[in-house]
Amino acid sequence: MFFTLIAWHYGAGLRFTAANALYLPLGMFRYFSVATLMRTLIAPWHRILTPRTRGFDPSVFFTALGENFVSRLAGAVVRVFVIAFGFVATLAAAVIGVVWLAIWLFLPAAVPAIAAWGIILITGAFS
Repeated sequence: MFFTLIAWHYGAGLRFTAANALYLPLGMFRYFSVATLMRTLIAPWHRILTPRTRGFDPSVFFTALGENFVSRLAGAVVRVFVIAFGFVATLAAAVIGVVWLAIWLFLPAAVPAIAAWGIILITGAFS
């Protein structure tokens, strides 16, 4: 039974853990929609635009131009912060995935090591 567990741990279990360690940062990247936000960086905030009117009135034109610029600027600022946070979260997820994969590799050796350490503490060998 022990060898079956070790075979699974370093076979199918390792493949499953490695796949999850890879999908964790990819999922975080998609969760924050970083690619979409980068593609629509200067799109207006919530599609708030001042509509154009018929004819040409300079005051109406420049008011609409200014309001649309502010809407696009607000959208860009919010998207930049979300993109930055998405990159940080993706990097953190990648680090967590690598650390978990490293822990997974040494986990079978940790069980006897912890048991031995417990016996040493109980018997007071280092006292």
